[in-house]
Amino acid sequence: MDVNSDPSSFPTGTSEAAGIADFYRGRSVLVTGASGFMGKVLVEKLLRSCPEVEAVFVLLRPKAVRGELQREPLGVHERLQRILATPVFDGLRRSRPEALAKVTAVAGDMSAPGLGLSPLDRARIRAAVTVVFHVAATVRFNEHLRMAFQINVQGTRAVLDLCREIPGLAALVHMSTAYCNCIRKDATGEVVYPAPTTADALQSELDRRDDKQVEEDTASLIGGYVNTYTFTKAVAENVVLEEGVGLPVAIVRPSIVCPSVREPFPGWVDSLNGAVGPWVAIGMGTLSCIYGDFDKVADVVPVDVCINLTVAAAWGCAAGDARDLTVYNCVTGATAPITWARLTALWVEATRRRPFARSLWMPAINFTTSRLYHRLCTALGKTLPAHLVDLAAQAAGRKSPRMTHQVNRQTHMMKALDFFTTQEWPFTDDNVRSLWSRMDARDREAFPFDVSTLDYEEYTKTNLYGTRKYLLKEQDSESSILETRSRLRRMEAVYQMVVLLSVPLLVAGSLYTQL
Repeated sequence: MDVNSDPSSFPTGTSEAAGIADFYRGRSVLVTGASGFMGKVLVEKLLRSCPEVEAVFVLLRPKAVRGELQREPLGVHERLQRILATPVFDGLRRSRPEALAKVTAVAGDMSAPGLGLSPLDRARIRAAVTVVFHVAATVRFNEHLRMAFQINVQGTRAVLDLCREIPGLAALVHMSTAYCNCIRKDATGEVVYPAPTTADALQSELDRRDDKQVEEDTASLIGGYVNTYTFTKAVAENVVLEEGVGLPVAIVRPSIVCPSVREPFPGWVDSLNGAVGPWVAIGMGTLSCIYGDFDKVADVVPVDVCINLTVAAAWGCAAGDARDLTVYNCVTGATAPITWARLTALWVEATRRRPFARSLWMPAINFTTSRLYHRLCTALGKTLPAHLVDLAAQAAGRKSPRMTHQVNRQTHMMKALDFFTTQEWPFTDDNVRSLWSRMDARDREAFPFDVSTLDYEEYTKTNLYGTRKYLLKEQDSESSILETRSRLRRMEAVYQMVVLLSVPLLVAGSLYTQL
């Protein structure tokens, strides 16, 4: 990405002239959603690139730990230590370990009234914090509508209530999604569009129903929206617009968030959300046919691009007109578009050349907009081989149907993404470009979010490296890769032989039934 272009002249104003890192000097920051993929990258970025930030408060809730027997949920302070022990903070641990001491856990819950904050913690935030990043959300597409409403809408409302109590608030950045208006092809600008309903009206509808009725009525309640996530994010944006009047607010809308291109290190990822899940499935060989239009734009954005924009957006709030809501579409399609065909072709080529050690089949992919062909392709290309492999495994003494389970699970995952692989949205990013033009060369180097020169071929290699190392925990050794490649070729040859032998039998069986 280009960070060397000459910046345009600065508007008057000491905050903007001071630069982004200087803006954070001596400030205390509150981050919600710090335990998630984007939240951890945000906290790390603030500590590393804004070294004089005073403190970073992170809102965490006690949480039970899967697979561990304990009487009480994990406390927020111990939870914070586990978060800080993750690899995303390795660089800081080596270079400036003292920076991690600036992070303080605050007990809370996005689904609870008043964020579940104690009076003491609320008072502490009011007195210390001047910048708030609201990143927390439930991103599950099939989340129960009541829970999605409580976290994504009511949680946002509670954050706004808290911000109104902060006397020295300089910026509130609300993390949304570029797809919050996905049912409208004309709603792709950097403005808040009218939601299909208000938060209060939706609350009334939910209050009239029990959980089972809500589940049964979800399709009618969310209208034309494809899932509860995008629907509640649209409602949340309208809450920010209406109830954030008078506050210095910015909304950042990322498209499909993917592994980092550069920071905290190339290829960082610790989540299967977004496009990463399908990419892993393709690399594992359990996904070879996608219901989608390969000519549509695949709007993917590296997580560090999104976080750099988010950090800069807070600076932009304070440097510009602090009472005007600004929306930033954090997308690549407006500046550096790439189709699903090209993006997946690059991934298949990379994973065939350097396959995952646990790959079950040779990576391959094709797209179709025919439901019938998609079902046939999946059945013959994946379900049948999966059953054959599992039968062979069971004959060898292994009981669990490993490959069939993988194929079934990933088929369910892809069904939730059909809406996004068959359509495209012509997003605009004028506000993003305007913010970039206001940054000097030093800030462009430290907080790069210009995607105009993103090299997708190199980025794909970076994704593969990061997915293998950080997500799958595999070694990137030549011997392991050569061994896996050889194994996959043998499996593919055996399958082709089985198919060739099956054809005459199927034809003979068909002729016999006609006699």
